[in-house]
Amino acid sequence: MGEVVYARYGPAWIRGKVTAISRVPGANGPELAYNVTLDNGERGLLPANMMRKAPR
Repeated sequence: MGEVVYARYGPAWIRGKVTAISRVPGANGPELAYNVTLDNGERGLLPANMMRKAPR
């Protein structure tokens, strides 16, 4: 938690921060989902394939 990431928001990648990690039911069994707060003010629960690590 607290890691800076880029999350998919429409056609763009927006910088944000992971605030929590949850286990949710997926099509092939349980999977992790990440609560992310984006720099544009939006918040959401995202799967890993909708995010990428921010360069350091």
